[in-house]
Amino acid sequence: MSSEKKWYLIPAYTMKCRLYLNKKQSKTVDDALYGLKVAYNVTMDDLVRNHGCTKEEKSAKDENEVVHYPDFNYMASKAHLDVLRNEHPIVLSVPSGALSGKNGIFLSI
Repeated sequence: MSSEKKWYLIPAYTMKCRLYLNKKQSKTVDDALYGLKVAYNVTMDDLVRNHGCTKEEKSAKDENEVVHYPDFNYMASKAHLDVLRNEHPIVLSVPSGALSGKNGIFLSI
């Protein structure tokens, strides 16, 4: 008598967990999350107001018009992240993978 087990690959699932952090760990997590918020908001503000972090192309409809597209690879580049870290020191507390990795805030969009 053979019992065959079937295995199913679950692509993604959520899991709830609770962390019991001490004060130092709590401050570290809060600083990292606040740094992510600052990095994202500053970048999006620059994108909207100054067309920073964008690629420019001529419009297909009108040759005199320029269209701006977000350049997510530049947002995750070392050059841009160094500017963010120099202007906003709280961004230094964010792990670099959270900013520039495949699952970071700029490349996971």
